[in-house]
Amino acid sequence: MNERIASKYIMTHLRKAKVHCQRVESVIDQGIPDINCCFHGFEFWIEMKCVAANKVKLRAMQKAWHAKRMQAGGIVLIIAFHKNTEEFSLGSLDGTYKDMKEVYKAPKKEFVPKLIEFLTHMAKKI
Repeated sequence: MNERIASKYIMTHLRKAKVHCQRVESVIDQGIPDINCCFHGFEFWIEMKCVAANKVKLRAMQKAWHAKRMQAGGIVLIIAFHKNTEEFSLGSLDGTYKDMKEVYKAPKKEFVPKLIEFLTHMAKKI
């Protein structure tokens, strides 16, 4: 599975759960995450990654965009598909804005229900 297929998989399942999703392709700002979403008034961004090992790497421009958005109170999630284990993980940049802090990891079929549960919890906070 590559990043585009992983994005399509996630977006398809999010849309089934009534999450409004829009894939974003920007030639102007290379740090913008891949998907913008809104769920029950809770707006957030998703950066999609496919990794061969456990380490999720973001480019410097991506880290900068994430940091600026998070400092402004925005939510930026990172969803990584781990090719070696066929699992997805959810996280965001840590407090230093350098590395991904993993919230949870689950096999492909278990990941989306957990993601929807997490998003429902986050939407209730607003």
